[in-house]
Parts: sequence; structure tokens; C-alpha cells
Amino acid sequence: MIESIIINGAILGGIYALLSLGFTLIYGVSGVINLAHGAFFMLGAFMFSAFGPLGVIPALILAVIFVGFSGSIVYRLTIHPLLGDDVAIMVVTVSLALVLQQLILLAFGFSAPVAPLVSGLTVVWGVPVIHMKLLAFALSLGLFFGLWIFIAESKVGAAMRAVSQDREVAMLMGINTERLYMLTMGISAGFATLAGV
Repeated sequence: MIESIIINGAILGGIYALLSLGFTLIYGVSGVINLAHGAFFMLGAFMFSAFGPLGVIPALILAVIFVGFSGSIVYRLTIHPLLGDDVAIMVVTVSLALVLQQLILLAFGFSAPVAPLVSGLTVVWGVPVIHMKLLAFALSLGLFFGLWIFIAESKVGAAMRAVSQDREVAMLMGINTERLYMLTMGISAGFATLAGV
């Protein structure tokens, strides 16, 4: 019993942590509290279903690109004009979440068929765990590590760290914060998509 709780809790925690990774990324870099982040999670899953006939890998790539690009556009049109007004941003992002939910309901209904990426199960500490859950957990760990390397080693990651520490000084050093915020929002939405899938 306790083994089942530990294993299933760790797997579910990994998926939720992946979802929260995108949320904390945009908040850490731009200070934006994106309450529509869960809607991108949902949108990613439904887009994966919509692109499903193309195959698993193409569907995953197209879903991440589509939702990431949508996140960047949404940031530019709705959040960027309100920077500095946290209450207005929260109201707008909640409204955006509601709009996205209704659009998904109109387009797909309450559910969409999604085939599992992998099938079968493995017994871990006497607990049967389906391979899909193990894959989700492994991908979560891999994406955490990948994002850490990206932020620690890349020029864009250095720009993100600089902006999160002092936006004005980063701007004086030539960092285009508007473009960086749009990119960060796209990456954030992409992580939400992966968690949703």
C-alpha cells in the first residue's frame, strides 16, 4: 500500500512539477502571474489529439510549436500592454483561460481520443505501473535537466537570469526584454503542452 502511494505520488508529482515549471519560468523572468497557464495545459493536450493522425512524434512537435507560438502571441496582445499592473494581468489571464476553455468545448467537446504513446506495464516494488506513467516521469526529469542546462549555459538563459535580477540594467545592457518575454511565454506554454500530453 505505502509503495503504491510513493510510486504513484512521485509520478504524478513529476507531471505537476513539469506543469508548474512553465508557470514559474514566466513569473521568474517577467513577474507575470499567468493564471491562464492551466488553459495552455489543456490546449496542448487537445492539440496533440487534433494532430494525432499525423503520428505520435509529429503530433507532439506540432502541438508544442502551436501552443508555444499561441502563448507568445497571447503575451504580446494581452499581457504586454498591462505590464506593471498585476491585478489587470490576473483579470485578463483568468478571462483568457475561460475563453480558451469555451473554444475547446466548441471545437472538441468534453473529450478527445488520444492513443497512449507506449503500452504495457512494469512492476516496480510490487506495484504495477503502466509504461505511459514511467515515460511521463522520465520525460519530466529530462526536461527539468534540459531547462537547467539551457538557463545555465545559453546566451538566452543568461539574458533571462539578467532580466529576472534587474530589468532596467538588463535593458541598458542591450537585452530586448519584450522579445525575451515573448520567448519565455512561448517556452512556458510549450512546457504546459508537454505536461498536458
